[in-house]
Amino acid sequence: NLAVNAENSARILEEGGVPPLVQLLRSPAKRIQENACLAMRNITGNGPNELKIVMEGGLPPLISLMRSPLKNLQEQAAATIRNLSADDVIKVKFVQEGGLGPLVQLLDVTEPLTREHVVAALANLTMDNANDDSIVQAGALQSLVSLLKDPSVRTQEHAAICLRNLSTNAEIKVKIVQKGGLGALVTLLQSPDIIVREHCTVALRNLSSADENKAQIVKDGGLPPLIELLDCTEEHVVVEAAVAIQNLSMLSGNEAPIVQAGAIRGLVPLLASEDPTIQDAASGALANLSSFADHDDRIVQAGALPHLAKLCLSPHVVISEHATALVRNLTAYNAEVKMRAFEAGCLQPMVQLLRSRERIILQNSVATIRNLSFHPEVKVRLVEDGAVAHLVGLLSSADVEVQEHAAAGLRNIMAES
Repeated sequence: NLAVNAENSARILEEGGVPPLVQLLRSPAKRIQENACLAMRNITGNGPNELKIVMEGGLPPLISLMRSPLKNLQEQAAATIRNLSADDVIKVKFVQEGGLGPLVQLLDVTEPLTREHVVAALANLTMDNANDDSIVQAGALQSLVSLLKDPSVRTQEHAAICLRNLSTNAEIKVKIVQKGGLGALVTLLQSPDIIVREHCTVALRNLSSADENKAQIVKDGGLPPLIELLDCTEEHVVVEAAVAIQNLSMLSGNEAPIVQAGAIRGLVPLLASEDPTIQDAASGALANLSSFADHDDRIVQAGALPHLAKLCLSPHVVISEHATALVRNLTAYNAEVKMRAFEAGCLQPMVQLLRSRERIILQNSVATIRNLSFHPEVKVRLVEDGAVAHLVGLLSSADVEVQEHAAAGLRNIMAES
């Protein structure tokens, strides 16, 4: 009872209370074990206290108590381990002491509080990716996937954290899907709890980077909730959803379902974001989608062009690459779109980028100028803006594609209307 108070916990530590409590964890009397464990639980939560418990040999008896047939002892031991496992040093020590097996076995107990403590402890352990393989080998994956459907929101949250962290591992990504984790994560994207939604979104972002999972996420209904999250007020959630959609758009065959699900309406406003990560994801996804001519009108109608005119000159190379690629694709065929791009101010950035030393940006810029240079008004502007001298210079480029587009652009400029 005294240990509930933080000041009292510190005093217990100062008075040398930890060693006898550790000894009492091994008492043959179950009631004494339970009280000693509960005292340990109350003392933990303060860094120095936690390390002191481990230094005094507290981990082995706590691990042993997780194997107890008594539910109260299981709960108190799991809660104490939950507190201790927040410390990076203790994480390592816990695994070395053989704690993973007993902890994982408690994932399937019927007591809700014990389950929550156990999965929260595992969430702490997954913060160190050195533990990933050991956790999977201990058989945790299937239980973690099942706990995504737990009635407790907090248990769902911790299970989602575990899968979020484990899904950074390339091999484990595939195993999570094989265990049915994809559908469960997609379902929780519609959770009323924003924290649960966030962790599930990050997990899906991680899973979506594997080609094996891209089609399955779409098949399992992941697109609508991901697109809905693009309007989330929590910016970090928007980032994860946008990156996930960008990843999905990289798979040939996903473009049409992504557009049909309404992604363009959600992605285009993100081009105006101040966050480079969001700009990158949104422009990258739209660039992938714009490789199909029938999607171009939707992107233009959604108001992308003025934003792209600014993003083409982004100091972030990857954003400039995406933006210039998108404008290049949009202006490839449709005469009306060509003029709308010109009117939206997309020409001037492309002229400036004719001096770029980035190969992809240069290719996109000179190709866009070629696309736009058919119109008389554009030709005049190109001459006024000094594009001709740059195009002539690019005729000597070592890049054959750049040479071709520069020559075609000059041909268009000199051709009579």
